[in-house]
Amino acid sequence: MNREIEKILGIVRALFLFLNRTIETILRRLKEAQDQLTDTVRGTLPEHAKVKLAVMQRAVAKGIDMLIVVLIAALVWYPIGPFLAIAYSLFSDGLNRWGFRGQSIGKRIVGLRVIRPDGSPARWKDSVLRNLPAGIATFFAIIPLWGWVIFVLVGIPLAIVEIFLMLRLENETRLGDVMGDTRVVETR
Repeated sequence: MNREIEKILGIVRALFLFLNRTIETILRRLKEAQDQLTDTVRGTLPEHAKVKLAVMQRAVAKGIDMLIVVLIAALVWYPIGPFLAIAYSLFSDGLNRWGFRGQSIGKRIVGLRVIRPDGSPARWKDSVLRNLPAGIATFFAIIPLWGWVIFVLVGIPLAIVEIFLMLRLENETRLGDVMGDTRVVETR
């Protein structure tokens, strides 16, 4: 029995090492492409279009993070998977190790990071406060069937409100940014 567990753990470690190398390569290539696109486009856009581009970047980053949440919840054994998914959705913007500086995986891919009022990267506490609205919606995903219905009924309207606030408020601020006293900036 112990050998089987050790064998499974060895396979999982090898898989994580492979995924880590693959993600690092993808991140490097995406960052290079994004830098070229940003340098080319930003200088030619009027101010209102820059705001829409910034909101689009944030929406893409959140979409990547939500895909990660769904994959974790679906692929890891129940109920551990959903709990890990909730933890990722709450704590992800507070990553400050392995090259991350107040960034979730989605924000790192898109080239954004979360900062505190003093300009330092977001910490775990800041991440939990700013991601609490999404974390509450994600929490319902633990409950089979009806939880997913509640997740959709709460999560979609919440996402619409968040995008509306980013388009309307100064500095593309959303409800979570106000709660956590944080801002999202480019990683330049």
